[in-house]
Amino acid sequence: MNLKILSLFIAIAFCFSVKAQTPGMIIEPATGAGTAILDPNGDGYVSATNSGFVTDDQLESEIPFTSLIFPGNEPTSDLNNAPNCGFTDFVDQGDRDPAQKFYSLAGNWLFRFRMGSVAPNAKSYSILIDTDGKFGNTGPNADPDYTLNNPGFEIELVLATKFGVFVYNVNTPSCSPVLSYPGTTNYQKSIALTTNCNDPDYFLDFFVPFSALQAQFGVTPSTPMRYVIVDNTAANKSTICNPNSASDVGGVGNCPNLATCFTNIINYQGMCAPNQSVCTVRSDCPVITGAVASGASSLSGTSAEANGTVIKLYKNTVFTASTTLSAGNWTISGLNPVLTGADIIYVSATAPGEYESLDNCNAQTITACPGTVAPSPTITNATGKNFCGTGTPGLDINVYRPDNSLFIANPITSAYLPVPVGGSWVWKCTGNTGACNSGSGVDCIPEGGYMLFQVNGSGCKSYPAFECVSIGGGYSPVNSITPTITANTASAGATAVQINVTLNSAPSPTAGYVHLFVNGLHYAVSALITSSGMQTVACPALPSCSTLTARFVQGLAGAGDHDCFSNESNSVTITSGVTTAPVISGPFCTAVSLTSISGISSEANGTQIQLYENGTAEGSVATVTNGAWTASVGVSVAPGSTLYATALAPCKTISANSSTVLVGTQSNAGATSVTTTPIFEQGTTLSGAGTNGSIINLYIDGSPLSQTTTVSGGFWTVSGLANYELYPGGVVSAAAQVGNGCPSSTVNGGTVVCIPPATSLTVNPATINICSTTGTAGVSVVNSQTATIYQLFLANGTTSTGASVLGNGNTISLNSGTLNTNTTLRVKAIKPGSTCTGFQTDDVPVIFTVPNTTLSITANTNVICAGQMATLRLPILKMDLFINYVITQIILLLAPL
Repeated sequence: MNLKILSLFIAIAFCFSVKAQTPGMIIEPATGAGTAILDPNGDGYVSATNSGFVTDDQLESEIPFTSLIFPGNEPTSDLNNAPNCGFTDFVDQGDRDPAQKFYSLAGNWLFRFRMGSVAPNAKSYSILIDTDGKFGNTGPNADPDYTLNNPGFEIELVLATKFGVFVYNVNTPSCSPVLSYPGTTNYQKSIALTTNCNDPDYFLDFFVPFSALQAQFGVTPSTPMRYVIVDNTAANKSTICNPNSASDVGGVGNCPNLATCFTNIINYQGMCAPNQSVCTVRSDCPVITGAVASGASSLSGTSAEANGTVIKLYKNTVFTASTTLSAGNWTISGLNPVLTGADIIYVSATAPGEYESLDNCNAQTITACPGTVAPSPTITNATGKNFCGTGTPGLDINVYRPDNSLFIANPITSAYLPVPVGGSWVWKCTGNTGACNSGSGVDCIPEGGYMLFQVNGSGCKSYPAFECVSIGGGYSPVNSITPTITANTASAGATAVQINVTLNSAPSPTAGYVHLFVNGLHYAVSALITSSGMQTVACPALPSCSTLTARFVQGLAGAGDHDCFSNESNSVTITSGVTTAPVISGPFCTAVSLTSISGISSEANGTQIQLYENGTAEGSVATVTNGAWTASVGVSVAPGSTLYATALAPCKTISANSSTVLVGTQSNAGATSVTTTPIFEQGTTLSGAGTNGSIINLYIDGSPLSQTTTVSGGFWTVSGLANYELYPGGVVSAAAQVGNGCPSSTVNGGTVVCIPPATSLTVNPATINICSTTGTAGVSVVNSQTATIYQLFLANGTTSTGASVLGNGNTISLNSGTLNTNTTLRVKAIKPGSTCTGFQTDDVPVIFTVPNTTLSITANTNVICAGQMATLRLPILKMDLFINYVITQIILLLAPL
């Protein structure tokens, strides 16, 4: 019987969690020294207490993780491989936190991934780290080691479930880890508070000792870094080395290729050191209004950031001046020295609480002559005394000799210069200010060729006009022979051009000059050339994405007679180098001709892709859009063909051939089937039927299993599978490979069934009696199963009470929440990440017995003298059965002796 003290009790209302598992509970703990690092208080929970998460699992975390920076909320079901909402699907709690980091005082670097589910399988989860601030293939901070698979990362940290934690040097990848922490010492799994996809989410936590990274890579806890997360359906793999099996990239939706995803995330982030608790976003680029001319001492622009944002001006990569944003506008003035031609400027923005924007925002090269180039003047008459024509009112007419020296007009100032309002102009050398061809005197313009320009007040020249003067004197000028630019292309930045020149024979002068033109504008002139043949013409650095041409004019230096300018030479494109070869997204396995082939490219939008089948151009040219391309017009690729592709980017030369890809001939599945049924988790063998001699390939959720086999006698068996390959809920399929063919279409082999948890464990005690109005109850489960969650439920089997406990192979204790009515406690066993559950057959009734506290008590009135022995009899009316009553207070009135 229970001993109760008569007292007054206040009934307390109770509530129960409806969750089957307590959020925050560790479901797969680390081992060894990692236990104390990942669960510092050792209570089996990642939440601050073993009561679990309640409102926010980041704020209530035992370890104060903070989020990495992502450009958007993490969508679910955006996978390239694996099941949606599953073990490779990153999720968040609506505040962009699919991944978090923490640097501990002990020097350990911890990370946390939030996943849509977990499974007892082997997959790879990576943190990709940029340590040098260089990324992508364009701009001043382009990474010289850029590839489509790795646009600029130096380090990859990989959590390989079932294998351990590994570190790769991906700047010069060997695809072998440089640091290894095998086993389960450095990672754990736990239950998150969130329930994306209407079921529990989970945390994957792991760590590396930072001292090892420092020794290996030379980084420190204060080194600024940027981060991307990605996972992979392959076991124990670097995604940089195995991009084809990548599954989800955190913080973005679907992208045309991994490089685009990675670049979008990196460009959104500010640099953030490991020991920096809060990472920040990068401010948006500001805008410079209009083109900035040479001589400018100020510039203005706009920004979408908040008031007080700092706008910085950089000139030739050097910080020059700053201002602050007000109402979306900014102005930087008082520049001394002023901006000059060939200066490269850009502006950045740093909003309050944010990181400085990209440092190549709106990069602009200052030109001496911004704006639209004036057209060449029209020449209507040319004599030994003047040039006449029409032009743009307000502009001067300049005449240049063959050696590119300015021919000074006489008079320098006249009624005809600048070009008058009517547009008709006369340029003279006689001192006469009359109309065209008016006046007398000696001819002062030698016979031969000249260049004429319209020039504005800033000295900016128009496109040139060419004129040859012949006045019937003793020398009759002829056209100079057209030169040839010897190369098919010219490289941007080159300061010399090879020109092949041929001199006219006598009586033409035995020398001349080559003039270079870029996009039709005069660019450079050679030194005096005195012989035919190959000539090297020096010039300023050639600008990219332009067209180079040349003209030759035969004549000696000075003002003597000479030949006319030649016709324009061949045109040559000034390129920015060789186009990077594209990638064809193979492999291909088909039974019919393919009408569409896709791939990726690191080149700019508009890059042209030509597909080749067995060495012959196939279909129409495709173009690159956001890193991807698809050739589909006129394409018909037969099985067995070999494909490659070339790329031609704007202002570049054509690429080398891509790697070849074989279009496999798909086998026929024939009699292939999977006969093992049901397929249980942790199984190591599978069996089925098929066509003799065919090779059987097996898959789970589309990912290959580790073993293949050959059909013999109409049957096949695969053995030696790792016990984690067949996991609950995974869909098994099989394909046959016949001869040199590639695998057939898959046939469904069934869904893997979990092994139910034991439901016949002993639960103690048999009954719990509570002699009170409220109370808690504790039970124990004997011989609990490891990796199984145990949770108390009320009699209805749907309402949970108390916190979950993870089985460890020994007896565990479960405590209910506050109870206040009779019920039956039931123990539910739950396999994490699955629907595989079961109630123990051994239930525990909980009985409340509440004593009557309103009993009537009377006592006799006998007189007892001091020092006498007496027996006190207290009649209690209507006593409850099975209740012990204890007198807690007696008042005695004692008479004196």
